[in-house]
Amino acid sequence: MSARFPWLPFALAALLLASPGQAEVAGQAEVAGQAEVAGQAEIWFEKGHELAARSKSQAGDPLERLRWYLKAARAGHPRAQVQLALALQRGDGIERDASRSTEWFRKAAEQGNPKAMLELGIAYRDGIGVPVDLQRALMWLRLAQLRGSGIAGFVVPSVRRGMSLEQVQEAQRLSAAWFDERNFEVKSSPRFRATNRPDMRFGAKALAPAAGEGPTDEPDESAAPTPSG
Repeated sequence: MSARFPWLPFALAALLLASPGQAEVAGQAEVAGQAEVAGQAEIWFEKGHELAARSKSQAGDPLERLRWYLKAARAGHPRAQVQLALALQRGDGIERDASRSTEWFRKAAEQGNPKAMLELGIAYRDGIGVPVDLQRALMWLRLAQLRGSGIAGFVVPSVRRGMSLEQVQEAQRLSAAWFDERNFEVKSSPRFRATNRPDMRFGAKALAPAAGEGPTDEPDESAAPTPSG
């Protein structure tokens, strides 16, 4: 690839050095207003999405779509953050970087993106870009379920098998505390709702396991091969 695009290593370095910190996002919002920034970020994301779809059938600049995703991601667009994270995770048009990929997934997860929550849970389970932390893994996977991720339910058993009851309870506490601080809509499946008794829209009761559910007792989630991401 570098033979066809001799400038590519320099462009990749610039992209990898770009910080996803919130200071720049906050500065943009102060100058232009949050609504304007969000609208511009959506335009940038759609441009990247269009180029990504076009690249499947046409040859072109492998970094063009990433440039647009990066602009949108740095402006706080969660779906753009996920796309950039996936590119860094897979080495898709750019060198793989597990640490930076997980960092972008975290940015999107903090905004309630279920795909990012799923990937962050897997990262904590497998130690991808972060130290292994099964409590954090279960926390993010449970939150992903509440936000509508069906795949997260297949990953949860692989995490719980390595945890004690106390660790599971701590993960539930972390999930409840995280959700109590935010006003996200619950989008979990009816099956997950029935098993986890979400009789409150948010908080501990929405996330508590059903009566008799232990760290390896998952009646609502059948075992399935763990997705690679």
